[in-house]
Amino acid sequence: MKKFKLVLCLIFLTSSLRFAQDIPNAGFENWTNGEPDSWITTNSSVLSAFPVTQSSSSHSGSSAARLEVVNSGLGTPILPIMYGENILVNKQYGSLTGFYQFYPNEENAGMAVIVSMYKGANIVGGGESGTFSAASSYMQFSIPIDYSGSEIPDSAYIHISVGSINAGAYALIDDLKWEETVGVDELGKNVPPKFKLKQNYPNPFNPSTSIEFSIPQESFVELKVFDILGNEVSTLTNNIYPAGNYKADFNGNNFPSGIYIAKMIAGNFTQTRKMILIK
Repeated sequence: MKKFKLVLCLIFLTSSLRFAQDIPNAGFENWTNGEPDSWITTNSSVLSAFPVTQSSSSHSGSSAARLEVVNSGLGTPILPIMYGENILVNKQYGSLTGFYQFYPNEENAGMAVIVSMYKGANIVGGGESGTFSAASSYMQFSIPIDYSGSEIPDSAYIHISVGSINAGAYALIDDLKWEETVGVDELGKNVPPKFKLKQNYPNPFNPSTSIEFSIPQESFVELKVFDILGNEVSTLTNNIYPAGNYKADFNGNNFPSGIYIAKMIAGNFTQTRKMILIK
């Protein structure tokens, strides 16, 4: 009997660790009574207004979430907001990715994705989107997540919304996914004479490239990648390292061809390198 209980406990723990890494209903395949399972929306049966609905225009699978600014019948629009809270996590993820289409109906229409990482009741990290451009076919987005320290979060909050003064603007969202922070390898124990961010190799690259950096003393190092418009697309590392030489890899498989900027910040030192992705 004790052995049977132990087996059940091991199965439960293994399942918990596995599912803690997933975003519930991340592909918006499951809906109940017009609501996406595991998500909360601004749908109102009282006003007969449903700004968040199931769409068959999906990136993968059979459905996606459609967020549309709708009329409330009271002279003001109802903005579509969809959020997931108390999403179990067990590591410092580097970013939240997903796929979207966006159809703004006016210049001021916008779309937002916000991520907050919690340890208990305290926020230990987060990130938010920049400007989403209009897209009539699915495009990938990536929301880098920055952390205030080394604490491992245990839950996450994801907020997705569309804003507009008038009804009509809408977006489609599908296939949300956590992306892990890229690993950093130490290259020998020699202490370098100065801070340095080396040119990535190979360059141009497709789809992966390596970026080496050196620090002459223990430092908190940020190494991030930006697109040519200045939008942050990936956090390669955000951690404390002892003096030494290190290497991080950037995978551009999910990004379009173009110029990207690697930027390193360590104390008062800042350096950038231009990288070219050609597919």
